[in-house]
Amino acid sequence: MSKKLGYVTFERERRPLFLELSPGMGAKDYSEETAREIDDEIRSIIDEAREKVRTILSKKKSLLETVARTLLEKETIEGDDLRELIKNHAGDNEGDQLREEANRPD
Repeated sequence: MSKKLGYVTFERERRPLFLELSPGMGAKDYSEETAREIDDEIRSIIDEAREKVRTILSKKKSLLETVARTLLEKETIEGDDLRELIKNHAGDNEGDQLREEANRPD
């Protein structure tokens, strides 16, 4: 789950014997403090993932715009054409890595 909380299950599935429980009815298996920690960790994980995605998209913006323009012109891009676009794309720090990835077989 996270470094702070570890790989633990905090709530197990409840199956009532006779009546269905309404949402919110029934005791939690953890304290309010632990619930806040879980919420904080989830928020942190989501924020980190969002930042990672923004960084990747920023680094690849030029390539993504090139691919988008090509799609607007042609409507589809075959695998070989996409690999060629990636191979020819320059201007980011990961050009060599992109070329390596483009040369890998499907």
